[in-house]
Amino acid sequence: MTTYHQEKFEYSDKYAMDFDRYFRNHMSNINDSFLQYDELAKYANVLGTTKFINRSTQFFGILSLSRLLTSMYLQNSKLYSDSLVYEAQQLAKSLESVKNNFIKIAFNPASMNLDALRQRFQKIKLMEESFLHHFMHEIRTGEKRDLQVIPPGKPIRLRCHRQTDSSLTMVWEKSDDCQDEMIDYVVTLNNTVVGSCGKLEYVIDNLEAKTSYEVEVQARNQFGTRSEAAVIVVSTEPFQSTGNLSQYRPAYASSSEQEDFDAVNVTDQNSFTRWSSQYKDEQWIYVDLGYVKQITRIMLHWEHACAKEYQVLISKDLATWNLIYETSEGFSGICELTNMQAAARYVRVNCVQRTSIYEFSLWEIGVFNDLQ
Repeated sequence: MTTYHQEKFEYSDKYAMDFDRYFRNHMSNINDSFLQYDELAKYANVLGTTKFINRSTQFFGILSLSRLLTSMYLQNSKLYSDSLVYEAQQLAKSLESVKNNFIKIAFNPASMNLDALRQRFQKIKLMEESFLHHFMHEIRTGEKRDLQVIPPGKPIRLRCHRQTDSSLTMVWEKSDDCQDEMIDYVVTLNNTVVGSCGKLEYVIDNLEAKTSYEVEVQARNQFGTRSEAAVIVVSTEPFQSTGNLSQYRPAYASSSEQEDFDAVNVTDQNSFTRWSSQYKDEQWIYVDLGYVKQITRIMLHWEHACAKEYQVLISKDLATWNLIYETSEGFSGICELTNMQAAARYVRVNCVQRTSIYEFSLWEIGVFNDLQ
């Protein structure tokens, strides 16, 4: 998601009145039927998939910024109704959402669904028409409608994607009626809020082994209005002391290149996913085993963008770290530390220096107790 920062500037009352007069005159003369939204999908065949995705990303990026600036002006001028400001903000966010969707599609063009895109285009067309009609009505009549904030839709298909003896990875989907709305989610565990997120996934950690928990997830819009809660009861696994101790465990990093390269990818047991940091030195990533456990082996599977210099450290409390391995001759592929006799809850990799201009990237961090 793109973030824009508004700078404060000073201007005279006369300039403000002159500008608003120009703004109203310009908006009043718009006679747009927004036919571009009807034609967009046709260009997928004309331009080819790659060009269509790239140009659509640019198109919706420009439109979202334009509508955002419009909403900022409406709000800061204090001459227009809150309902008109809200409508402009929702339009900007819907356009931003479509732009972000095209960015994701660019990583997997085969996932593009033209029918679904046509539906989203038509929904935005209706929003454009509604906003313009609302604006015209307000400046011609002076009537200002009351703001009516519609609660976001309840998250659907809430489920536990992965569970360990100390963590639950919850996933869900957006409801159909808020696909284009920028919202976040509030996660509650046994009637206590444990956090919030913008993604459709949340890891709840520091749990007891073999214990049942009630998990609630609510969608929340920019006004703080929450949806009805999606609720599920799920249990953690029995305590695990041997085998692959890092499997499905929470992982945290100093940075991620983007959402698809989050730290949790190093423990998901998927050979096609990886953690990727920002493009700079001095990064770190660690895995939380949930409890202090005996460790006999640690495995690091580096991608081509590996660390030339790095350290492996362990800790029982996240405060005191013990160095167990360091090298300045790192390489891509698998590095294993064997014949260990250690006890720790956290395993951390300090990535000091890269081998190239690119990021640090790990396919997997494996932590094992091979003793039976």
